[in-house]
Parts: sequence; structure tokens; C-alpha cells
Amino acid sequence: MKYCSKCKQNKDLAEFNKNKTTKDGLQHYCKECKAQYKYPEKLKEYYDTHKVVILAQTKIRQEITNRDQYLAYQKEYHQQNYETNKTEILEYFRQHYKKNKSKIRVRQEKWRKANPKKLVVKEARRRGRKAKADGQFTHDDIILIYQKQNGKCFYCGEVLNSKFDIDHKIPLSRGGSNWPENLCCACARCNRSKHTKTVEEFISITSK
Repeated sequence: MKYCSKCKQNKDLAEFNKNKTTKDGLQHYCKECKAQYKYPEKLKEYYDTHKVVILAQTKIRQEITNRDQYLAYQKEYHQQNYETNKTEILEYFRQHYKKNKSKIRVRQEKWRKANPKKLVVKEARRRGRKAKADGQFTHDDIILIYQKQNGKCFYCGEVLNSKFDIDHKIPLSRGGSNWPENLCCACARCNRSKHTKTVEEFISITSK
């Protein structure tokens, strides 16, 4: 049995068309719901305009035997498409942001409040990209660093209670990398006081 997300009913697997790109190999909608779907005029117009490309892509997908192959193909296709049409794509997103600025900002603010830890990670990554620093890290890397520090500030030993800044031991402005080995969790006070100092320089000042 499979649940149809359109008619909200559990139906026999035979009632669903095949789809290699999904985990269970079947469409999300049942055959009956699929037959009732009316394609919008804009979608029909797009298909008529890009019919040759769509059919070519469909043929390639049919030759792919499993989901992993399809995802790899999709990633490669979008990367090539982005490089070829970079200017047009960026302009599209600029126009989209202008039209939906208020909605996007509300959604972003909601996400920030719901994900304070991820926001800290995101900001640290942004600083690394801006400085064109070598290396990268994930949210899991930060969790591991936090656990190794036993939830305490790397510099003063204060209990962080999951509220911390991500600090670069060797500052980005002084050639520090963005690899996990150069990162630590610090309280806001220590992070601001350290500024562009190295660990040794900061500790020598605070120990006086």
C-alpha cells in the first residue's frame, strides 16, 4: 500500500506509475489523480517551446538505472547550466527578491529565531568566504568541537549553555584557515576581546 498525497488515500502499489527518482520507485500521486491533473497554460507553453530539450533529458533519465545516478546527473546538469547562464540566473533571483522582499525577510527572520546555532555556523562560513580562506566546515563539525570543549568557552572556561560564537584561532585577517582545526567555541565576551589576536597573544594579555 502507498499513500497518495493528492487524494489523501492509501492505495495499492499497482495504482501508481513508476518513477526511478523517488525512494520507493513510484510516483507521489496515484494514476487517477494524475489523469485528473490539468496542466496550466504557462506550463503547456513552456513545454511546446522547450520540447526538444525536455525529450532529450527524458531519454537520458530513462537510461539511468537508479536514484544515485539520477542525482549525480542532475547535479552535474545544473552546474553546467549555471556556468552557461550565470548572468540570467542571477538576474532572475534579483528580480525575484525585489518582488518578494517582505515575504523573504519574514521567512528569514523566522528561520533565524528557530535555528540560532545554525545561524552562528552560517555567519562563520560567510566570513570565511568573504576572506577567501582555505577550508570549510559543517554544522556537525561545530557540534563535535563544542562537545570536545565540554560546552565551555575555549578561552575563559565559562559554561556556554549552547550560546557561543565561532572563533578562528588564527584570525582570517592574518591568514587563518576555515578548517575545523582552526575553530573553537567561545563566549561573546572573549570573542570580541580577542578580535584579530592569535590564541597565544590573547592568552598572554588575559593572564597578566
